[in-house]
Amino acid sequence: MAESSRCETFVFLDLEATGLPNANPEIAEISLFAIHRFSLEHPERDESGTLQLPRVLDKLTLCMCPERDFTPKASEITGLSNQNLTNNHKPGFDRTVIKTLQEFLKRQESPICLVAHNGFDYDFPLLRTELQRLGADMPEGTICLDTLPTLRGLDKAHHHSTRASHGKKSYSLSNLYRRYFNDEPKAAHSAEGDVYTLVMVFLHRAPELLQCFDAEAQSWDEIEPMYTPTPGDSVVEATMPEMHYPHPLPLRFYSQGCGLDAKVRRGPELFWILSRVDSSERERKEELSKSELEETSEVTEANKNPYMTKNLFYNIFNRWPSNLCLKTYREGKPTTS
Repeated sequence: MAESSRCETFVFLDLEATGLPNANPEIAEISLFAIHRFSLEHPERDESGTLQLPRVLDKLTLCMCPERDFTPKASEITGLSNQNLTNNHKPGFDRTVIKTLQEFLKRQESPICLVAHNGFDYDFPLLRTELQRLGADMPEGTICLDTLPTLRGLDKAHHHSTRASHGKKSYSLSNLYRRYFNDEPKAAHSAEGDVYTLVMVFLHRAPELLQCFDAEAQSWDEIEPMYTPTPGDSVVEATMPEMHYPHPLPLRFYSQGCGLDAKVRRGPELFWILSRVDSSERERKEELSKSELEETSEVTEANKNPYMTKNLFYNIFNRWPSNLCLKTYREGKPTTS
């Protein structure tokens, strides 16, 4: 792996999500603390010698409302729910989130190392999945470090003993904090609270963790998505060129299994159209006419929520394939007005 000296900024990361990996979770909260290598190599202490959170650091915490429902257990643990996120008008993991993350990371000296506890099995793959939905990625050269297997390996090599009060060996973030600081972690299972705990745990073992960086870190490019978004999770943006109609028609399609939601803009007006498409009939191609577009829009404008004709849908995608610009992204699920 790359030498540790190559990473100048360590971005400590935690995610809160709708469930465990087997539930194909979505991110509901993300928190990052960006700390320069200097502060990890020269930790701050108070008058009693107790480690302190570095004074110089950048923080970013965002909440977002996922489309997927929280599992009851995830909601209980995190204190988040679809309801309270909706009540606070939080949009989902969209392009605004991506831009905010990119700008936050752009402020940091590169190369960057992402640090998470159980990151290889949860945080990194889930973040990769969410980024993949939007066609986005981390900065080139990003490195990842998971403190869970790294600390376990260090203890095994040096015969340390990290145990909870009941005597069983544990490497949960909370138990590590209790062991190292003889105190309860603050705001556990909030993303920002867990990042604070992670930073303090890292500082406690910083010399060892930085020394073993080469053997334990992985390139972001090696991280696989937690799961491949299904058609029901993907969102596609396309702009149809101005050909039969006086206005270009930006189309945003939200696939929902066998169906598809499309938002069609004609001039200043906005229409919701629900399209049910049988993929086995995709070969059918018929002429797209101005009258067909107008008829569909007029019915939608009357709030009758019609089905877009299959022929119209196929023609949009098959008539001008070279002129369609498709980008994966995520936005709030449409509702019929």
